[in-house]
Amino acid sequence: MRFREFDRNFSLGGKVFLVTGGAGGIGKVIGEFFASKGARGTLADLSPEVVVTSARLGLEGVAVDLTSPDGPEHAVAFSLDKFGRLDILVNCA
Repeated sequence: MRFREFDRNFSLGGKVFLVTGGAGGIGKVIGEFFASKGARGTLADLSPEVVVTSARLGLEGVAVDLTSPDGPEHAVAFSLDKFGRLDILVNCA
């Protein structure tokens, strides 16, 4: 199967994701791709810019320090509060 054919048929409709490191770079691109395939989700990053970036993409954003002891738990709790579940986790931080 060719990639373009796979990409055209690939769907994440109904799925919910959390991507860390989502303010820019690979994390942002992954979030954009998931959203373009029908998923809803959250971008998390240390930078407060993640909230603005997420809003532009129609996603939720949470500024959180993932190196702090409660940081990862806060990011997951934020996503669960917004969407009620979590199907996909991508750690780019």
